[in-house]
Amino acid sequence: MKEAYKNMRNFWLDVKSFEGEKGITPFGNQEIFSAGVEFCMPDHNNVMKSIIIAANSRGDASMYFENNSPSGLGGFMGQGHPAIKAASAEVIKQADKMLPQMQKAAQMPFSENCKVSLFAVARKSVFYAQFEEKEVRNPEHPFYNFFASTQLLISAFRAQEEAAVKAKN
Repeated sequence: MKEAYKNMRNFWLDVKSFEGEKGITPFGNQEIFSAGVEFCMPDHNNVMKSIIIAANSRGDASMYFENNSPSGLGGFMGQGHPAIKAASAEVIKQADKMLPQMQKAAQMPFSENCKVSLFAVARKSVFYAQFEEKEVRNPEHPFYNFFASTQLLISAFRAQEEAAVKAKN
C-alpha cells in the first residue's frame, strides 16, 4: 500500500481528525464522526489498488484511491454541494444503524483478500465489518443499505463536478 494512501486512510479512520473541528457534531449514541467503505479494484494492469470512500458528520466526503501517478494517490473531495451533504448524511445514518452488528476495535485492520470493509469512527472506538463484495451487493444482505449509501457518494462527487463545470462556463 502506498504511503500517500495510508496517510489519507489514517486521517479518515482517526477520531482525532474530527474532534473539535468546527461544524462537526458527532451522530448517534456512539457519537460517530465519520463512516464509509474501503475496498480494492484492479487497475488496467490487473494490480489491486485500495480505495476508501468516507463521509463525516458535517456533510463533507472524500474518495481516495491508489494509482500509478508519482504521488501514488488520486481522489475527490466533496464539500458544501447539496448532493454531497445528503449522501454523507445517509452514510452516517446507515453506519449508525449497523453498529450493533459491527466489530469494535482501536483501529480498523487492512482487509485481507480485498474484502469490502464498512466502517464507522466514533468518539471511543472504530467499528467495522468485512465482507466479500458480492455479499454486500445483494439487496437481502443486512449491510446492503450501508454499502449502497457509500456508493451513492460516487454519484454525488459527479454531481459536484458537473456543477463546477457549469459554473465555470
